[in-house]
Amino acid sequence: MKTIGHHGFTTLLVIFCLVFTGCPVFADDTCVFSVTADDQSPNIILLPDSGTEMEQMVGRTGIDYPPGAIPEQDAVKIPGSDILSGICTFMAPVLPAAKTISGDKIYMAFFKPGKGNFWEGNVTKYGISSDSRIVDANGDPATLPNGAMRDDAAPYWSTIDWADVTKNNYIHSSNRNIYTYLTSLIRFESSNTNLSTTILGNPIRSESDIINYVRGADVLDEDGDSDVKENRSIITGDVLHSEPSIFQYRYADGTSKTMIYFGANDGMLHAVLDVTESSGVPPTVTSHGTEEWAFIPPDQLLRLKEMIEGVGHQSYIDATPRIYFKDIDKDGVVDTGHGDKVVLICGERKGGSGYFALDVTDPSSPQYLWRINQYDDSGLGLAAPTTVIAELGETWSEPQFGVVKTTDEDTIGTPVFFIGGGYSSDNSSGKAVIAVNVLTGAVMKKFTTGMNYSFPSTVLVIDENDNGFVDKVYVGDLGGQMWRFGSFTDSGGNSLAFPNCNENIDSWTGQVFFKTDNNNSRKFFYPPSVTLEKGYDMVFMGTGDRENACCNNRNNACSFTGPDIIAAVKETHSLTTIIGKTDLADITDPTATPPDLPAGQGWYIRLVDDSGNAVGEKVLAEGTVFYKTFYITTFTPNNDPDVPGGDGKLYALSYLSGSAVLDFNNDSNLERMLNIGRGIPSKPVALITRTGTKLLISVLGENPSTASPSLGAGVKNIDPLLPSINLFVRFWREIF
Repeated sequence: MKTIGHHGFTTLLVIFCLVFTGCPVFADDTCVFSVTADDQSPNIILLPDSGTEMEQMVGRTGIDYPPGAIPEQDAVKIPGSDILSGICTFMAPVLPAAKTISGDKIYMAFFKPGKGNFWEGNVTKYGISSDSRIVDANGDPATLPNGAMRDDAAPYWSTIDWADVTKNNYIHSSNRNIYTYLTSLIRFESSNTNLSTTILGNPIRSESDIINYVRGADVLDEDGDSDVKENRSIITGDVLHSEPSIFQYRYADGTSKTMIYFGANDGMLHAVLDVTESSGVPPTVTSHGTEEWAFIPPDQLLRLKEMIEGVGHQSYIDATPRIYFKDIDKDGVVDTGHGDKVVLICGERKGGSGYFALDVTDPSSPQYLWRINQYDDSGLGLAAPTTVIAELGETWSEPQFGVVKTTDEDTIGTPVFFIGGGYSSDNSSGKAVIAVNVLTGAVMKKFTTGMNYSFPSTVLVIDENDNGFVDKVYVGDLGGQMWRFGSFTDSGGNSLAFPNCNENIDSWTGQVFFKTDNNNSRKFFYPPSVTLEKGYDMVFMGTGDRENACCNNRNNACSFTGPDIIAAVKETHSLTTIIGKTDLADITDPTATPPDLPAGQGWYIRLVDDSGNAVGEKVLAEGTVFYKTFYITTFTPNNDPDVPGGDGKLYALSYLSGSAVLDFNNDSNLERMLNIGRGIPSKPVALITRTGTKLLISVLGENPSTASPSLGAGVKNIDPLLPSINLFVRFWREIF
């Protein structure tokens, strides 16, 4: 939940992530390689450091480029087959929600596309140096100068080593702790007679073959040595869209344990024991990298056979798990005696239409809590879902937590998570926005009125007055409509002056407060960003079809032949819907007159080429507002099969006027946009260390050179312009 105050500054409570698209894998991304692929990439997590706290300003504070930080380079043609033969990555650095600077560890998830159904995956741990470089366990650079990973980099640990008997974190497939749920939590192993042929979807091969293959055994004898009980060379499936989540369990005796949770397309959610720390001073830190356990959601049991018997790459737990910590006394210590709970909730993205929850308060012993599904699948032999939500589509929307009131007098609130209804290519499902009880899986509130388009996007949750209760939420749909959910009248029906909100969720309704156009032509796949101004909010957003990333209106027509847009819209809780083309200032031409805020309604930029043509440029990642600047990336596909992907761009726009704020080219002129590389770029990410701050953006095509011959993906590492003094006056009541 975003806790943003009108004083203009806030303690950092946001998770930053860097999406690194390396090798797209399905039809939506075939332009990146001359093969069939989807948006894959690895994920990076930055652990918080226990050192000095640092205020980061979100909203009206921000970052700049120093002159010449990223020099332009000539394009290099890289055959898709060359890239596909290597490791692909989807890097996402994440700064956990804490009031500290970033730590010195980073987690990355890799995968390798293959010709078969099972693609190899690998989650690894590296370090961050004092000058914000990625380093290996020996302290040596883990990346080449262009940002690509070095082949000889030695991670602290890798999940690929689970299959290697010579490694410290090796585990034989027969010894893995893999669970699923029928009428109770059970072990997923061939000796379990509850795992019947019916439960496994009536496979052609034996039940034991399916089970043992999923567990990692070389059932198909891939190495030709006739040993089908040994481990396969790699037993972790690919991690395409799942960003590893970190939780540090701090205990009252001073010890701690850090766990990494991630989903993969091997049918499982994985729990990895990262490090344990003793209570000594200094503590003894032991690195592990071992698989503590894994969990297969019940609705996936019927489909596991497709890893062997299906056609093509399969998706399973293709989503990001999120952690809710119910900390009763707010001391940051996991104390079950006080009633503390740690709950993991995860969707399935392309893998299905459900969510599931596990109680992971004891990280070594998960407990099943509940599951939500689009329909009651108990007739297939599974235990019935706890909750059926018929409106669900593919569960793309990541859970966003908050506490809501259910009566006007409620002073305690109920912990919920908000989700969009999900993805549907024809809008036949996913037409809902839902608040769900974290602990029970029961629907607290479901909004469906007036909805004609799916909601695959994650929801933006706002606590406007920073009192611990959700005030309103924003999310866009696949009809180019940005919705606001909340109530702006009191219990007596009297209008509340902006920015006041009625926090009783039972009084909330949904309203389209902004439409890109009257024809519902554009699509929102990602949540907006919000800043709080005096007398109004500004909502920032971008449109683009993530499932048709390669359309260019030349040799691959888009469903909408007009341009996508970047927009900033003034929000006052008005009941009147703002229309982009008629109500906002079109500042596509940099010389156009900027909007007169606060009198105006905002601005928008059409994503067109120099001739004004819509050539498929689209927003395919979240934006970030930082130091009065809106940063957002776009992708423009090309026609050349020898050049991977197309062009990635970074826009840096004055948040109120949309004008240029940076001299990208170091020519004493301000430019709105910089070409940053090939392929689909990530969202901009702020990395804060003791020695400075960086802006990170990942791209597919860092051009190779003599110093950096690798064709692998890379990360733009930029020195941002910060305020001259990072010291701001805070009233004591804002802190205590």
